[in-house]
Amino acid sequence: MKTLSGIILLTVLLLLNNPLEQERLEFDEVKTSFPIVKQYEKADYASRLDSMIVACPPNIQLSEGFELVALLALQYYPELMDLSIEFKYTNFNTTMACRPKGWTAFKRKDRAYRIYINKRKEFEGIYLHDVPFNAQVGVFGHELAHIVDYERRGRLGLIGRAIDYLAKSSKSAFEKEVDRITIERGLGWQCLDFVNYVHKDSKASDEYKAFKAEIYLEADEIADYMNELQIYQSE
Repeated sequence: MKTLSGIILLTVLLLLNNPLEQERLEFDEVKTSFPIVKQYEKADYASRLDSMIVACPPNIQLSEGFELVALLALQYYPELMDLSIEFKYTNFNTTMACRPKGWTAFKRKDRAYRIYINKRKEFEGIYLHDVPFNAQVGVFGHELAHIVDYERRGRLGLIGRAIDYLAKSSKSAFEKEVDRITIERGLGWQCLDFVNYVHKDSKASDEYKAFKAEIYLEADEIADYMNELQIYQSE
């Protein structure tokens, strides 16, 4: 029986991008102590990249070309630095995706995670290389927030996430919850920049833009939520 349930869980996790909530476990939220940054400029941090990479623990495997973006986003999630996280290029039909890695999904502790970056230029969505640097930090922050959510859940919780992800309404609820986690950590301006880029400056199809507007928080919703949080009031 355990073997059958394990096979079902692995199959669902491999087929789906992100599971949805069914069971929430106790989890101590880690409040970031980093200042709110409205605009990250790549040039301001480029000279520090080598030292930042050296300081990055070996369990974090960065992807070539996005090392700085990943490291800037990771600073808002200090509790994830001890986890095994691999950033990996792949070909698929979304900008990025985060999944538990292989059989570690069956573990309650010591799970490993893989964050995929789409390297296909020709698709109707958002090609990450075209996204402005500040907005890229927000996208990476969103994927790391998925890991925060996964870490709150046991196997039943992951199964529930996977099943609920099949329905558009529950998928939307889940992704908006992850958006809120990202904003709560301090990356609200970066999330806002990404949404504005998608709808104002990107080459994405109208259908893809409509999908993003339905599933994720829109610009006014992000701004409203930022206004509710104390961390954005001292700016």
